[in-house]
Amino acid sequence: MDGLWRDDAERPSLRALEPPARILLSLFLLAAGAGIAVGEENVLATVGAADGDPALSLEDLRRTYHGRPGWTLLGSKVDGGSMEKHVPIPSERRTLVDWARAGARRGDFDAARAVLDARCVRCHSPGGEKEDAPFAASREAGAVHALVANHAGPDRGMTLAKRSTTTHAHLLGMGTLFLALGAVFLLTNTRRGTRAAVVAAPFVGMALNIGGWWLAILSPAFVWGIVLGGAITAAGAAALVVRPLWEMWGPAPKGLRV
Repeated sequence: MDGLWRDDAERPSLRALEPPARILLSLFLLAAGAGIAVGEENVLATVGAADGDPALSLEDLRRTYHGRPGWTLLGSKVDGGSMEKHVPIPSERRTLVDWARAGARRGDFDAARAVLDARCVRCHSPGGEKEDAPFAASREAGAVHALVANHAGPDRGMTLAKRSTTTHAHLLGMGTLFLALGAVFLLTNTRRGTRAAVVAAPFVGMALNIGGWWLAILSPAFVWGIVLGGAITAAGAAALVVRPLWEMWGPAPKGLRV
């Protein structure tokens, strides 16, 4: 066999499938589409508040993937960042920013600790919402210098470990999903060139998007690659889901026999 249905006359048609098969494929397409949409919502929730505003912006992407040059991680979070709302008094924010910028010395920790105990420890401790970034061994014990100092270094954005974990999950998970969606799309009644472009689009977009995560370490200009890649991936995924559903359940073109 010289390829996968090089003669379009031999290619199976989605519209010709039995209803149970169309129902099965439709449920898969709907589930995949919903999963992708929820994934985008998760991006908004995790990245969108990096600059203190819940709306996703270029600044959110810059801070997440490049960092905030000249700022410590702690200072960047509490002053103009995602944690500012939890430290609402300007003088308290200045205490934390100045302490971290001055080298996060143990001898100067008392004033910063008072702010952390009042504003941060209840979440940044075991059992709290931010227990993955602990400031204390327990809520009652109060902030510990050694733990807080881990977050007082330069703000370089997402850690290399988290980038690696996220990249691994996206390449395998999304790659497999787009393979399955692409296999269904190959059965649509579209031109061969269109089929090739649509099934390739999500992979091209994913390469630009994930590549931007890593290249943004070098320069914030690569954030545009994240934006472009995300747009291409979203458009390709939408086409992979919508067109097969339309062909299976929409009105048949005039003169088409199934």
